[in-house]
Amino acid sequence: MPTEDPEPSYSQREVHNMLLNRLPNGKHTWLRDPGGNPAVEAYGSSFLPSQPVYVYHRPSVVKMQVRFTPRRISLTREEELWQAAEAARGPLRAAGSTARRQKGNTQETERDEQWVVTIPERFSERGYVALENFVALAASCMGVEPPEE
Repeated sequence: MPTEDPEPSYSQREVHNMLLNRLPNGKHTWLRDPGGNPAVEAYGSSFLPSQPVYVYHRPSVVKMQVRFTPRRISLTREEELWQAAEAARGPLRAAGSTARRQKGNTQETERDEQWVVTIPERFSERGYVALENFVALAASCMGVEPPEE
């Protein structure tokens, strides 16, 4: 009796690589946390007080979070980003991830709501694709060209 191949899964490293690919250096860049936390990277511009995307990753405790701030990504398309975040919630939950809307947790972001996605150690293809689609929309809203295939 033939067995079905299990759904492919992605590691946190592969999710991180997807973020670097979909959000390349150019108009914005990847920055180290100005507070000196080695577990935090931000995508944006160093002259901004807060960045549109933050990645919190501590491999030693297998914890990874991606925090998107739709208002800082695009004022004119903020509602579209929140709708896309809501649409991605189901596939992300099915993949073992949590995705929630919350207030920012720093002095610079406390006035802005963030969409926080916690990435499990192994991420199913369905969840990965849902996150990748949201990241592609966020990149488009920031004027970042899609990567060449």
